[in-house]
Amino acid sequence: MIAPVLVGVLGLGPSPPVNVTAHQCGTLDADEVSRLLMVELDPVVDENRGGPPLTVTLSCSSEILAIAVTDPVTGKRMARDVPAPADVPGRERVVALAVAQLFTASWLELLTPAPPEAQAPVPPRPPAPTIADETIAAARALARARVRPRSRSIALAVGTAVRGRALERAPFAVGAATVELRAYLGDVGLLVRGGFDGGVARRSLGDVSALLITAGLGVIGRVALTRRWSFGGWTAASAAWGRVAAKARAPGIRAASSSAASGELAVGLGPCYGGDRIGVELDVELGATLRPPEGLVDRERSVTSGGVWTGLALRLAVAWPLAQGAGR
Repeated sequence: MIAPVLVGVLGLGPSPPVNVTAHQCGTLDADEVSRLLMVELDPVVDENRGGPPLTVTLSCSSEILAIAVTDPVTGKRMARDVPAPADVPGRERVVALAVAQLFTASWLELLTPAPPEAQAPVPPRPPAPTIADETIAAARALARARVRPRSRSIALAVGTAVRGRALERAPFAVGAATVELRAYLGDVGLLVRGGFDGGVARRSLGDVSALLITAGLGVIGRVALTRRWSFGGWTAASAAWGRVAAKARAPGIRAASSSAASGELAVGLGPCYGGDRIGVELDVELGATLRPPEGLVDRERSVTSGGVWTGLALRLAVAWPLAQGAGR
């Protein structure tokens, strides 16, 4: 008998109820199987177990006896198929022994409650930031805001300006337009610059119109202030051609006109707002035109597009990056 092997382990005591049901097993007496099984399991199952009885289900076929044992307390279940005993008197004991063997072979697994589900490990909390950490983070954020990636690029800038010409002689206002092609190498670059300006000086005896066309080369630079704002400057030397034409208001008034080649030096400074591709610039300009043409109306001051001039220019610049680096 298998049951006495475990007596010293679990101790003796009254057996818990065992509920045996049989399906399609002919004349098999389920109650007798239950009684014999309780005798076999008496030394194995502690009476203090309590709760609902063990459930044993027997299912018979022509050659197979299917045994299923379930403990409602732990929710564990075991099953085994054995050869069906012959349908003769006394086979209840053979069936009870088969069930007892199955039970005693796995009694510890059956009667042990399922372990609780493992809890997912809780990651440790990162240490709270200190004042030093916050200071370093703020300094890094400020540095990122002040410095943005530089790039080599080609830019096209078009603009318009208002200028005051011949400031040291006979000042008059002109309007101007410029086109610039820039090649930036980091924070500095080269520019090719062209433009024209023109205006009319009105006199009591007639009007004098002035036109000046320029084309030249120069250098340009910029310094980043924030991620969007920068400050830049440029200087250029240009060849120029100008014409000043006078027109009298009445016959008999002498008017003189002239055209001449000339040259010009100019500088500009101002802020720029924008991103890596598009920017808007506002420059204050100062320049001087050499060997200017002159025009006059009789007994009036002569008008020239030369001499010292100043102006205010607004430009739109569009850039095409060539290679990534760092800059304004």
